[in-house]
Amino acid sequence: MNCRLCGNGLSKIEVIRDCVFEPLSFANKISNCKKHDITLYHCSVCDHYQTQYELPNDFYNTYNSFEGAMQYQNIEKIYEQRLSLLKKYSHSAGTLIDIGCGYGKFLTVAKKYFSRCIGVEPSDQATKCIDNDILIIQDYFTKNISSKIPNFSAASVITAFQVFEHLENASDVLKDIYEVLEPGGIALINVPNGRTIVNNSLFHQITCEHINYYTPYSISKLAHDIGFEILNIDNEDELIELTLYIRKPSVRMSFGASKEKFSKFLIEKCMNKVVSIWGAGAKSRFYISLLNDSISIKHLFDNSDSKMGLFVSGIKVPIQKPEFSAIQNSEVIIIFASSYNDQIITELRNKYFYKGEIVYFDNNEVKVDVL
Repeated sequence: MNCRLCGNGLSKIEVIRDCVFEPLSFANKISNCKKHDITLYHCSVCDHYQTQYELPNDFYNTYNSFEGAMQYQNIEKIYEQRLSLLKKYSHSAGTLIDIGCGYGKFLTVAKKYFSRCIGVEPSDQATKCIDNDILIIQDYFTKNISSKIPNFSAASVITAFQVFEHLENASDVLKDIYEVLEPGGIALINVPNGRTIVNNSLFHQITCEHINYYTPYSISKLAHDIGFEILNIDNEDELIELTLYIRKPSVRMSFGASKEKFSKFLIEKCMNKVVSIWGAGAKSRFYISLLNDSISIKHLFDNSDSKMGLFVSGIKVPIQKPEFSAIQNSEVIIIFASSYNDQIITELRNKYFYKGEIVYFDNNEVKVDVL
């Protein structure tokens, strides 16, 4: 047997005797619990633990996620915590897809955070969703799931709670998640913590349907090798779980395209207006290159006494102290001293009572402060 994640050979750790070999079920009569010996293997290359898959092919057709959900207290609070992190990491709040969604409990909470929530569930639970407004597709997740979702292009977020420990083809499924996510999209993968289970000999965590026991390294390596950026991995000791947050890299804009985007915005904002600049520091020579000759600079303000009357390359007016009438006559003021955006905006509004537009640079964006 080879490792499902990296393909390398495995070493046998132990044969665990009399493991439960059936999902939780309730009956009207007494019945004996099915048991089976399970052999645990370890990969020394990626630190993954796994067992052999021996389940019948139709095992998951009637599988009930009720057993897994029973271990949680305050499940909605846990969902809220994870959704808050997803919202923090995600660049957009469009479509969220939950793989192995069961009855759709998580999706009912996620509706508050994302504009569209969709579930994918192979078992009969897909027909018993607790919210009729949520679309649940009864199928296994693949990249082709997109064709079954109306008016869909890509997902903002994809989640999989207690799914990957069941998968023979975990790498293939994660690759499909990568394909379905939009650039910059986020995935959450939640699994039992194999490292904790093995280190503490938690025999009750070895079950027939769990064939993968991920460690922090093995699940992070799997995601990294596929191309994801690792954002965070929560080691949730009380739950004996790992929750991995990963991002599909955004398509990088070229330097030229980025500069052109900034330039176009600035020129459109300043065209046919009285424009002044605040800030004659090191960044001014780069920012001025964004404006073409059609934009005439009326004033160049700076608070430094040592710069008064001097010129900055590319700007045809001398540096001067901020002065009330000059500020009032400006229709647009562009802040070149971007390290002091908040301070300068406050000074313009409160000290000089400036009511015009203030354009400023904030990381990789050009923003406008208006009254």
